[in-house]
Amino acid sequence: MLAAIACGRAELLRMHRTGQIHDQLLHILQHDLDLQEMSSRHARG
Repeated sequence: MLAAIACGRAELLRMHRTGQIHDQLLHILQHDLDLQEMSSRHARG
């Protein structure tokens, strides 16, 4: 799960650099990934 989240972060940054998503959407989606990461880490112990 953590590897998938890391790939998602890399893809978001790529999309932002190429102008496919704007700053605000980047921050919203990064926050969502942050929450997923915290949930995954908490579930692991």
